[in-house]
Formats: sequence, C-alpha cells, structure tokens
Amino acid sequence: ILRIQTLIQEKELIEGKFTAIENMHLTLKFLGEINETNVEEVRKKLQMISLQHCIVTLGNLGIFSFKEPRILWISLIGDSIDTLQKKIDTELCELFSLERRFMSHVTLARIKKIPNTKLLINFLSTISVKKISFEIKSFSLMESHLTPKGPIYSCIEKYSL
Repeated sequence: ILRIQTLIQEKELIEGKFTAIENMHLTLKFLGEINETNVEEVRKKLQMISLQHCIVTLGNLGIFSFKEPRILWISLIGDSIDTLQKKIDTELCELFSLERRFMSHVTLARIKKIPNTKLLINFLSTISVKKISFEIKSFSLMESHLTPKGPIYSCIEKYSL
C-alpha cells in the first residue's frame, strides 16, 4: 500500500492528503455521532457477533465519484469480510439503518484537486497491485475526532473473531 501511495505521489497526479499508515483502516459500518447510551448498546450488540477469522486480498485501485473525485482507494476482496459487515449491519439494525451498498476498501488519499482525472485513471490502471492475502482476527469499535491536522482515532472496544 505504501509503495502504491509513493508511486502516485511521485507522479503528482493529485493534490490532497495521503492517509498515514497508522490511520489506514476498513470501515465496516459508519455510525456517525452517537450518545453514550447508544455507544453502550452498540458495544453489547457487537459482542454478540461470532465468525471465524476473515481472509482478505488486496484488490484494485479506484476513485469515488468520477465527476468530482474525492477518495482514492484500494479494494479488499473476500467473502468473509462481506459476511462480517452484514453481521454487524444486522446486529445494529435496530439502532442504525442498513447499508444500501458496502464496498470493502481502504482509503489511500483524500483528494482536493485533480489536474487531469483521465490521466489519473489511466495511471491507476497501470499499477500492478500484488494480490497479497492476509488474515483479519479482530475488528474494533472506533471513535474519531477530526482535527485540522487530520483525524485522531481511538479504540472504544476490540472484538476477536
């Protein structure tokens, strides 16, 4: 992932902020702002989820919104990660609406400006992503605070698979 970020940075095809390695993550369900009572309810419901470990593989590169791209991402491929997301979604359906569509990805950069979108898309298609597979043994309930320097993440609770 760092190799890919470096390749894109060197070509200067986007203006924006690349995600720091310590902030890279897969969002299984975005909850938004919730109060302490709901946080406790979410914690209890997530403890109910049981699933064997998940195996995922790095997939393709892409951008969200071709008209006005804002996110550069790499997909994560694996049926088990989709199953985990659905279990989380189902467990929390009394508190939050179901996801209309889930696309397993890690954000590589938040884009402010692209001088030439077509050039970026063409370059992304030339990058060879090594099909590395890895095991996910846990997921976490996270809290984020947005600051001018970027988000600060803290773990509320970690759940083993």
